[in-house]
Amino acid sequence: MAKNLIFCLVILFEIVSYADQVSYQLLQNMYKIYPATGSLKDKSILEANSKQLEKYFDSNLSRLLSKDIQCSKKQGVCKLDFDPIYASQDPEIKSIKMIDNQTTIDVSLFYIGQNCPIKIIYFFDKKEGKIHDIKYQDGLRLLKILN
Repeated sequence: MAKNLIFCLVILFEIVSYADQVSYQLLQNMYKIYPATGSLKDKSILEANSKQLEKYFDSNLSRLLSKDIQCSKKQGVCKLDFDPIYASQDPEIKSIKMIDNQTTIDVSLFYIGQNCPIKIIYFFDKKEGKIHDIKYQDGLRLLKILN
């Protein structure tokens, strides 16, 4: 019985580790596709269509983001007045540091000309393995802003 319990715990640990790895890779890929280097070639996540958003965000958050993006195309600024993955209106990043905390991933964004990083925390949907919410340094959460 003890052997079965240990085996189950090892399998559970491997599943959690794999999910963490997938979430970490998802963020790495998102920041690679949507860089903020200050170049005119940079693409913003706010330019993404709903299909592109669904690659990174769970169904609820991608729907809310897509709705806000469509609103801003018609009316200017709607609920979001900043790039949600950079917590900035005009991001210029020199480096990004990510720390996997098993249930969340902490991201430190080091901006050009600033000594202290901006810190944001990503929460993931366990079922979809995608971003469920983002908590910003000031305590605000993306879901609350968009709702």
